[in-house]
Amino acid sequence: MNSTIKSLLFILLIISSSSSVAEELKIAVSANFKTTAQKVADSFSKNTPHEVTLISASSSALATQIFHGAPYDLFLSADEERPQWLIKNERADASSLTHYATGQLVFFTPEKTITSVEELKASIKSQAGKLAIANPKFAPYGLSSINLLDNLAIRIEISSKLVMGNNVIQTLQFITSGNAQSGFVSLSQLRENNQTTHYFVLPHHLYSPIKQYAVITNHGSSKIASKAFLNFLTAEGKTIISNSGYLIGDSNE
Repeated sequence: MNSTIKSLLFILLIISSSSSVAEELKIAVSANFKTTAQKVADSFSKNTPHEVTLISASSSALATQIFHGAPYDLFLSADEERPQWLIKNERADASSLTHYATGQLVFFTPEKTITSVEELKASIKSQAGKLAIANPKFAPYGLSSINLLDNLAIRIEISSKLVMGNNVIQTLQFITSGNAQSGFVSLSQLRENNQTTHYFVLPHHLYSPIKQYAVITNHGSSKIASKAFLNFLTAEGKTIISNSGYLIGDSNE
């Protein structure tokens, strides 16, 4: 059985399991994954009777909203910590916890091309402008950025240069606007903006893996469409996710 037939059978399975009753899903999605999630949601809506609305913010903010009763059916977080926190506090279904993607951290500076870790360290230490990272208190990409600076043993030395965005989207805005000379953002953002040069994909062993997890909330647990979307995300959505700059599965992390 070739891949095309398998794909068609999978879509038919989702449609049949979802029944003919159309449901509307409200999905909370981390800021870094918003554009990719929209592509997956559009494909899902074309192949099922269900409609999807995305609500985007930092993973921390979304988890807090869900905890306080926000009517979101699924939560696509940029980490595992927030979904696990919701499960622990009985706000989400533990059996639905799913690792759907792993983010890739990149160093971006419009002024030059970096091709090695040593060049990266030298560039950061010598630059006069600010180094932008996402706030590690709220954003997993920021936490991994701090982890990277620690592993490179330059965090203390360059601490006065740091400027923090609320999330990786604001972090990229700091760089593109000139308010920061360089920074750590996600590969998916640069692909989204058709940026093909002036960035260095950081070796995965230098920072903690940015494993992104999804979970069905209590609000969405009674909806057939919730499980159908989660299945679609991890099956048909894989190609979209990979093409957007994320790793799939646990390999190469």
